[in-house]
Formats: sequence, structure tokens, C-alpha cells
Amino acid sequence: MATEAAAQASVEVAILADYEPDQLKTDEKKSTKRLESFTVIAQCDLSGAVVRGRILAEAQNFSRDLVNAPANLLTPLELAGKARQMAEEFGLPCEVLDEARMRELGMGSLLGVSQGSDNPPALIIVRYEPQNPASQDHLALVGKGVTFDTGGVSIKPPRAWRR
Repeated sequence: MATEAAAQASVEVAILADYEPDQLKTDEKKSTKRLESFTVIAQCDLSGAVVRGRILAEAQNFSRDLVNAPANLLTPLELAGKARQMAEEFGLPCEVLDEARMRELGMGSLLGVSQGSDNPPALIIVRYEPQNPASQDHLALVGKGVTFDTGGVSIKPPRAWRR
């Protein structure tokens, strides 16, 4: 088991360490990836651990790409499109609620925040429902995908930060 965990962690670290937020760089030298290959050598089958490590690291890097994208390029509808594409790639159902549907559902807080943007809002729902769940427990991950500056970071004067 320790060997599997070490293999998985090694693959994750290699992929995560090679990450560069270089989507918008124009100098090819700066955007060239350093890691060309990575090999795990063992006396037992570690393919499952290697695959898990790759999947986890690539998912993190996908998230990093989204977080690092500037708001003028990653609008709510663009984010919804990327979510749909990812969900389709992995066979997950994806639903995107538009502004009209959010009004029907009484999502006033989200609609209020979205008024600060020139772009229409989108609420993304991606579901993962395993065929043979290990338990009947449910897990929901909720995050805000606001793709513009909503303010609040610099409201207080710098002296107030030092308390």
C-alpha cells in the first residue's frame, strides 16, 4: 500500500510541479514545458496508482487554468462551456441555469451579484452519481464562479489589515 501511495504521490507531484500558468504568454521559451516524461519503476503493478495520480493532478491543473484566466476571457458563459466540455468528456450530466431560470428559482443573491457584470450569469450543476455507490451518503460541493471583480478586497485601508 505504501508503494502505491508513493507512486501516486510521485506522479501528482511531477505533474503539479511542471504547471505553468502560461496560456496567455507570447514568448514560446517561457511557455515551454520542462517535463517531457516521467517513469515509475516498481516490481509490482502500480498502474492504478499512476492513473489516479495523473487524474488528480490534471484535475487540479484544469482548475488552476480556470482560476488564472482573466475575467475578460472567462465570462460566466465561457466557464459554463468549459464545464459542459469537461462533463461530456467524462460522461457526467451537466446543467446550466440561465438568468431566467435563476429568477424562477428565486436566486436573488446570485442575480444581485451578477448585476455588477456586463455578462449574463450562469449557474453550473455537474453531477457524479456512481453506479454502485459505497454508501447512501451524499456530498455536495458548492463554489461561486464569479468571473469578475466583485470588490471587497481593498475596502479597508491598509492600517486596518495590521491589527
